[in-house]
Amino acid sequence: MPISFDELNPKQKRLIEHEGSPLLILAGPGAGKTLMLAFHIQYLINRRSVAPRAILAVTFTTEATGKMIETLKKYEMIESSAYPRISTLHSEARRILSKNFAKIGLPADFFVIDTDESMMLIKDAVEDLGLVGRRRIKDLKKEIDRMKDNNVHFCDAPANGELKKIYERYERLLLYNRASDYSGLIMKAARLLSQNRELLAKYRQRNQHLLVDEYQDMNKAQYDLICLLAGNVDNLFVVGDDDQSIYG
Repeated sequence: MPISFDELNPKQKRLIEHEGSPLLILAGPGAGKTLMLAFHIQYLINRRSVAPRAILAVTFTTEATGKMIETLKKYEMIESSAYPRISTLHSEARRILSKNFAKIGLPADFFVIDTDESMMLIKDAVEDLGLVGRRRIKDLKKEIDRMKDNNVHFCDAPANGELKKIYERYERLLLYNRASDYSGLIMKAARLLSQNRELLAKYRQRNQHLLVDEYQDMNKAQYDLICLLAGNVDNLFVVGDDDQSIYG
């Protein structure tokens, strides 16, 4: 049965109606964090007349994206034609890169490779550099992903010899193969926006309201991209469970 705004308690209503400054809601599992996001979307569209295209709601898994859409449907909050952009942050990063590929040096038809393909290219990079047998490919993959999660491009990587060389060679091979790995999508999108002021202004103007689910799962690169996209931080609305943080 649909739940109405009027059925919420006063504290929930205050949170949903919050505007004018960033808002972080921390709550445990099953506390209704996704429902709060959905109600905030309803409030913006139905009560504040915010255009759906001016709202971006991001999650960190396709399952969470589906849950948010399902919540909007289940409680009949808004017309399906009025849904805002709801997607994973990786999907949004890929969308940004696809529309502005030339500015970041990507080919127009770039694609995203999976973990196995990524490890094969890292193995090729190691062989190209004559470093076969020096380090396990799986470990190198983890270290490169860790740098990308921390928004560290190979140009800015610590000059610690082998790893920096392998990272750089790997990125060259990705480009040669017209590809990006999954962990590089966020880093590349953040780098693109931080280096192009006009483009950044365009996306900030577009994302007048930014909502983030599962905020505790955010790594450094994701946090940097969210900050860039937010622009008007007065309209940043995030929910999470700090007890479930995987990055600390």
